[in-house]
Amino acid sequence: SLGEEEGPGGAERLVVDEPRGKSPRTRKCCKVCCCCCCGCVSTLVLLVLIVLLIGVTDTPSDAYQCPGSPSAIRAHCTVQVIAEAPCADVRSELLARVEGQWSSWYDPKWNGTYSVLSKDGPNLEFSRTTPSRRYTDKMLFAFQDAGSGHCTLSGCSESQVPSMGDMNTNYCNLRVLYCSEEEDCRYVLHSFRATETDLDCSFLAGVDS
Repeated sequence: SLGEEEGPGGAERLVVDEPRGKSPRTRKCCKVCCCCCCGCVSTLVLLVLIVLLIGVTDTPSDAYQCPGSPSAIRAHCTVQVIAEAPCADVRSELLARVEGQWSSWYDPKWNGTYSVLSKDGPNLEFSRTTPSRRYTDKMLFAFQDAGSGHCTLSGCSESQVPSMGDMNTNYCNLRVLYCSEEEDCRYVLHSFRATETDLDCSFLAGVDS
């Protein structure tokens, strides 16, 4: 039972009647802190549920073509870029970087392994696997002529396993394929300036380059 009694100086203090055989430390943990612990656990469970709900409902914008993912909760990132080069040059440069591993180009983010999934249609689809081979992401790039020798590049990267915090991975998956020599990025065929005009990444996904 819980009750109150006067302590030194007349101050009230909480008194706990303990079951026989339990030490004061055990009684304090089991009874006095029980409500606090339960409250913390309940709050934690609620936060986890909120995060999971956000993860399920946070999907890439319909304005972008995305590769898709078997995981309902996954990190993702979409980006739109204006490249100061014709789309044919932009497309061939992205493809050359991926196909040039490791002779003429390498992934500057932990040296992951890129692979070509599709290059026959108007779009390019790639995958990237981490050095540990535990995680794989897929990317899709679309190209549209922007006039004046420029190209609008739209990219989407999605994790293929359950994930939320991705340490900037999905953003970097995309960026390292179009960033320019001016940004200290290695190129293979064509160096062009690329300006990001739209960037949207999922909850907890990083956007640091």
